[in-house]
Amino acid sequence: MECYRWSTCVVTPVPAFPFVAAIAPVIAGAVLWIVWGSPFALVGAVLGPIMVIAHFVDSRRKHRAQTRRERESTRIASLASELEQHAARVSQRTEENRRFPSIAAILDSTGWAPSFDGSTVVRAGVETREGLDGFPWLVDVGAGVAVVGEGAAVNAVFHSLIVGVASRLGPATVNGESLWEWPTGVRLSRGDHTSCAVRISCSENSILSVNHRGELSRAVEAVIDDTVGWETIVAKCGDGDTILDWNDRAACSVGVGRDDVGALVLEPTSETPHTAVAGRTGSGKSEFIAALLSDWAERHQPQELSWFGFDFKGGATLAPLARLRNCRGVATDLDSTDAARAWRAIAAEIPRREQTLRDEKVGRIEESRSLSRLVIVVDEFPELIRQIPAAAETVGAIARRGRSLGVHLMVASQSASALSRDGLLANLTTRVCFPLGSVHEVAVMLGVASPQAPRVGRPVVVLPDGTSRVIRVRHDSVHGVVGEAVGDRLPPIAAPAISPPIVGTEGFGLVDDPDFANSPPARWSPGDGDVVVIGRRGSGRSTAIAALVRGSGSTRVRTAADIRESHGVVVIEDLDSMFADMTDRDRFEFTAEIDRRRLSNPSPVFVFSTTRWMPRVHGSVRNVLVLATNTREEHSVTGEPADTFNPDSPPGVASWKGRRVVIYARTDSTVTDESP
Repeated sequence: MECYRWSTCVVTPVPAFPFVAAIAPVIAGAVLWIVWGSPFALVGAVLGPIMVIAHFVDSRRKHRAQTRRERESTRIASLASELEQHAARVSQRTEENRRFPSIAAILDSTGWAPSFDGSTVVRAGVETREGLDGFPWLVDVGAGVAVVGEGAAVNAVFHSLIVGVASRLGPATVNGESLWEWPTGVRLSRGDHTSCAVRISCSENSILSVNHRGELSRAVEAVIDDTVGWETIVAKCGDGDTILDWNDRAACSVGVGRDDVGALVLEPTSETPHTAVAGRTGSGKSEFIAALLSDWAERHQPQELSWFGFDFKGGATLAPLARLRNCRGVATDLDSTDAARAWRAIAAEIPRREQTLRDEKVGRIEESRSLSRLVIVVDEFPELIRQIPAAAETVGAIARRGRSLGVHLMVASQSASALSRDGLLANLTTRVCFPLGSVHEVAVMLGVASPQAPRVGRPVVVLPDGTSRVIRVRHDSVHGVVGEAVGDRLPPIAAPAISPPIVGTEGFGLVDDPDFANSPPARWSPGDGDVVVIGRRGSGRSTAIAALVRGSGSTRVRTAADIRESHGVVVIEDLDSMFADMTDRDRFEFTAEIDRRRLSNPSPVFVFSTTRWMPRVHGSVRNVLVLATNTREEHSVTGEPADTFNPDSPPGVASWKGRRVVIYARTDSTVTDESP
């Protein structure tokens, strides 16, 4: 029986016939018959073997059933293993084709960008591995490669190698028509050349063999790629004797900066989800952020990648970039209310995306049919946390959970220590370090030793794989070359705040909901039960009551006798002023009558207005509309969240069930009250 490493296989032995157990009853019965002379002693001698034989037959039957179960379990385990291995190979094939795309795939992709990672392993064709087609055939060109033969196969392999090397090492210099050279010493030759240690032989339409210098040729199970589009790439990125310079040609310009290796392209992906940028004032942080956002706008449609910015330097960095088509809004410290609203919308984006992935029955942003990547850009992170403390929790949630949801962070600060709070820096796997206050700060920021110190405009960039590069930040795209794309934007993350006065017919106002960038009607009906309107004088209580009871045929009361005769919707306005004018006996009778009518059948619905919460009267009321109050304590005692308190709220703006509500302005048609 075949066994697998994740399970333990037990082979059950075939049960042998128990001869001793069968013979023993016969012998014992015979002895008893001889001793006692009773024929009944022979019954045991007969029954004993029969029972033993029956037990033996039953054991053999159970053994056959168990053997069948074990074989079926083994077959299922084997099938599961094969499926798991096949899925792993398919996933590996997909990942390798992403990392090493063909020329046709490059032209079909809107988001592809050369990696310029210095690798010399590139794609030369397509091969089959373990019975699965479609893997990229990879060749190490570090020692030079010569492609030999005539026909379409030679052209296909040669062109595929050139594009692969140029996308990883930068531009090539061509000598004649057959020898392509790179500054790192890599050479590709169409035909034999003494400087190339690897020789790929091709026939008219197929690849024959690979020969390493000093070794025998070996056949390869590989076929050529479709290289239609080679001329298109050369036309876009070629110029004279310098070929395929992806970074310096406007049509293929990419990256946030470059060094001797080539351009540095930073992409928000599941492997590189978050970025930290640190540097003292004047070191070049703002230029870096602007260059990166401009680079994204040049290469990505808003439906692929968008960003929202928080600029707590008055908008000096991000406000000029708000015109970029990928921007979904910029909040600054000049309007803390709008910034707080935006953070509520960002916080709501996490559960919204989780629900979308559940609805689509997928687990990652890469598999989603409707979600695109969103980058939250924060300039001057410490100042943001100081002014909006709730933002710290949201930033932490994005750092921990945003990877698979397609929500990414780019956080900038003047010090590394400010980014180290609550373990945030550990989740910011791409580090961009400009000059800081001390060598220790630089070490904290980078997390690894860097052979070079950062300079103004030349940061040290540490990538998630631990590699370190010192780049010169691009300036050609900063603040400039990407214009606003009319009609091509995604909706803003948070809609602008609604301000009174407004007029409407549904409900009693509009819910100003920053979580989902919409404004549904705020509703209340008599069937929802009693309601109390609380607010200081001049906050709009009368307007709120008029909007609440509009069309309800309400009755206004001022005495206990009025309450006894009332029905339907009963309005008791300015309750605390009424109590101030009553004697103790009148107040007692008034509240007692309210309690009695609440227990009657049918019971009226009471609508109160007052400047403060009154537990004796309002203790059982669950619908509370809170307008502007004098203190946070007066606001919180009503049950509304403390963060909805705003002492500067204009008249007609209230908190209702944890949401900001703007009450409809009062018109003549809203007056429907009558006296009892």
